[in-house]
Amino acid sequence: MSDCAPRSLGPVLFATKKLLALGAPYRGEEIAVVMAVVSRGLAQQPNSDDECCFVSDEWISKHTRMSTHTVKRHLTTHCQRDEPVIGRSWPGRTFGTDGRWHLHDSARYTLLRTSAQIEEARRLEREHQQVEARRTAKRLETKRAKKAAEFRQHLEHEIHHHGARRRSAAPVAS
Repeated sequence: MSDCAPRSLGPVLFATKKLLALGAPYRGEEIAVVMAVVSRGLAQQPNSDDECCFVSDEWISKHTRMSTHTVKRHLTTHCQRDEPVIGRSWPGRTFGTDGRWHLHDSARYTLLRTSAQIEEARRLEREHQQVEARRTAKRLETKRAKKAAEFRQHLEHEIHHHGARRRSAAPVAS
């Protein structure tokens, strides 16, 4: 990747050339997902050279006619590549093509033209994967604890219920 990737190439042409280059590792579905993001419209961010947009997985899913799960899988694969075309982050706000800041919960996608941008995007992706792993572990732990509590409650109910039955069924000594 050249650090002097020409800005004269618009985002769509830049991404297309990179994604479809001879020997490029990208698959059809991944290309469709990346091109949906890039064609959405990227805005130059103030005080940086970043060209970004924010878009939800659902929007990408609708425009590629793939399930949201499939979109997420291809985005993860793409963003973990050695040389992704786009990177994602979750800063909470992005400067839009309308010249205003927009607050959002969805990912911000950045077109990666330089090796410095790629390294930063890969660092952010590693951090994101670590956060997601912790969230998943916490969700599983909560689910396990809930099932254990339900099981204990069931056992206590059974013990109490069967104990009451045995006492009522026991012959009364005179």
